[in-house]
Amino acid sequence: MTKRSDTWMPLYIGDYLADTSRLTTEQHGAYLLLLMDYWRNGPPPDDEDTLAAIAKLPVSAWRKCAPRLQPFFSVEDGQWRQKRMDAEREKAAGIGGKRKAAGAAGAAKRWGKGDGKLCEALGFKQPELFFPNPEQTPAQPPAPDPKLVEAQNRHQVEMLRLQIEREKAQADTVDVYISDFGTVKAVPNRFQRPRTAFAIQSDMWAVAVLRPMSTTPLAKTGDSDRRQLLTEFTLEARQEKSSGAVRDLL
Repeated sequence: MTKRSDTWMPLYIGDYLADTSRLTTEQHGAYLLLLMDYWRNGPPPDDEDTLAAIAKLPVSAWRKCAPRLQPFFSVEDGQWRQKRMDAEREKAAGIGGKRKAAGAAGAAKRWGKGDGKLCEALGFKQPELFFPNPEQTPAQPPAPDPKLVEAQNRHQVEMLRLQIEREKAQADTVDVYISDFGTVKAVPNRFQRPRTAFAIQSDMWAVAVLRPMSTTPLAKTGDSDRRQLLTEFTLEARQEKSSGAVRDLL
């Protein structure tokens, strides 16, 4: 089954109503719950306690419904099986597998996923200095994240780039620093101190929610509805040594 099996299930209304025209309301509910559980978890076991739990019925009530519902299934290897449901589940799994393969192929074609072409497309080089021990070098070391600098320091970045420019470094707008660490992108940030540059590994930072967002109705005034929005969250550093700062730039 696919990850979407919790969110949708095929239901052919005409066929369903034609097959279940003589079921009671309670039996309809039990049958649909059995189909939904079948869709998510596979064929249910031939056990009245389990079947009653799936149908949300007491065992005594399930025993009255079971003779009307069992003909929609066949008992095989201790399970209630249904050919149509098995076929629909196999069909959904096949479509999901094809879409996943097509998505992976598209990503690989566009970005070269798995062979470093994504970094190349974004203008990054694979860093080596972060892994001085060859035995610790991963197969695909991460490319450096963009570095934040105050807008006026872009000029300083340009001067530094000119001093260490490599043969293949060509750019109309100077926004990179080519060093032994790799090609690092300089991103203007007007919310920071002009003489400081931050080196940030973005995947090591996250928003940690302490109290989920909620709303509370307040006293009504005239035709307006007032609500209080409450939440608590903070910035989480998942690895304090993953980022750094260069201070007191000239």
